Amino acid sequence: KEADQLPPHQSYDCPVNLLSNEKLQVGQIYSLSELELAVLWDFIDKNLWKGFIRTSTSPLAALVLFVKKKLGELHLCCDYLKLNAITVRNRYPLPLILN
Repeated sequence: KEADQLPPHQSYDCPVNLLSNEKLQVGQIYSLSELELAVLWDFIDKNLWKGFIRTSTSPLAALVLFVKKKLGELHLCCDYLKLNAITVRNRYPLPLILN
């Protein structure tokens, strides 16, 4: 089932820090089919309305790809490979969760 809202905000935020000496890379632009464009605009409209995404003026954007599901539906995927390459890795030990 699809979520209708985001989970409640917690008392902490997790920033995504970028390496200071790295330059933001611009990816290739490719054309989408009419069906892919329709699925993309449907995703954007639905998730803007729900508040899951918001408009941005960021100089960085992620590549959007579509993968066909078994029944022929298109599944939207975001490629964060270039963003992950310039992200500061937080290496904190995770606490053990005891039952």
